[in-house]
Order: sequence, then structure tokens, then C-alpha cells
Amino acid sequence: MEELVIGLVAGYALRGVLSSSSRRGPDVGQMLNGWFNRRRHDKYRRKAEQRGFLDTFDEEFRDYALTPYALQNPASCIRAFHRAQNRHRAAAA
Repeated sequence: MEELVIGLVAGYALRGVLSSSSRRGPDVGQMLNGWFNRRRHDKYRRKAEQRGFLDTFDEEFRDYALTPYALQNPASCIRAFHRAQNRHRAAAA
């Protein structure tokens, strides 16, 4: 949660300062969003691997995998993880 708040504040500040002044360069807010989304995906993928449902997580995340990290919704990875976790629990029961 802490890194999300830091990312939102930094992205908002940099996007306002850098992106509005120069439209020729890359969108800094999008770059930050991509970086945080990639870190989040790696973290949840490791969690799924440790808990034994990596294949289910990859299956749930496949719809988002074609979208670049910079354009993904930050909650998509978390939703995919929770759906995979629920499917894993249901299969174990």
C-alpha cells in the first residue's frame, strides 16, 4: 500500500511537471505506472508460486498479459491473484 501511495504521488507530480511542458518525450506517468505494475505482477507471481497455484494465476492473468504494463489497470493483477487463489481453494476442498 505504501508503494502505491508513493507511486501515485510521484506519478502525479512528474506527469504534471514534465508531461505538460514537453509532449515530444515519453509520458512519465505512464512509465511509472508500467514500472509499478511490473513490480506488482512479479510480487504476486512469486506469491502464487510459493502457494502452489502458479499455473492458475497465469491462466487468470492471460487476458491482461497482452496489454503493456504501462496501460494496465493496477488492480488487474491483484484481481487475477485473488481469483486464482479462490479457484485453488475450491479445488482443494
